[in-house]
Amino acid sequence: MPNLLRGACRVMGPRDGEPVREGPLRVWRHVGRESGSEAVSLRVLECGPGTSPGLRNGPCEEVLFVLEGSGTVFLDGQPHPVSPETGIFIAPEAVLTLENAGPAPFALLSAQCPDPGPVPQLEAALTTPRPGKRPPAPPPIARLSDEETQPMGDRWYRVLIDARAGSTQVTQFVGSIPPGRA
Repeated sequence: MPNLLRGACRVMGPRDGEPVREGPLRVWRHVGRESGSEAVSLRVLECGPGTSPGLRNGPCEEVLFVLEGSGTVFLDGQPHPVSPETGIFIAPEAVLTLENAGPAPFALLSAQCPDPGPVPQLEAALTTPRPGKRPPAPPPIARLSDEETQPMGDRWYRVLIDARAGSTQVTQFVGSIPPGRA
């Protein structure tokens, strides 16, 4: 259950609320148009053992960050093995399918820009590329450990997804701000 703070801030856990369920896929939507945000959405995707249905991205860019577990993300059928601390770029209208071969949950954080709305566009899983479809260039995957640390005083950050991965609207980064400085 989210805690409401002054200034309309909400604090919640990644799996707070009731998810949308479809096969092994669960989707928790935390931020979007229905909560007052038009520019971006925030949701958690979790795939249990097996293969999720396809999630068609709307007319927006999407970035994912692997929170836990390992698996394969298929982007328009192209396979990409991923593990924790990996960023993934999804182009507008692309189809995302998740595959989890292990017993542990495979969980990802998702942000879409602009917010396409609250209802996931589900379709058949797509785990092989369509005929004539080539792998995306540049690669849509970035691992945190491979990215250069950008220091800023006692803070730091690493950029995972930006124009290098094909994004024109979103920059995904991970960083650290010491307690009491946020």
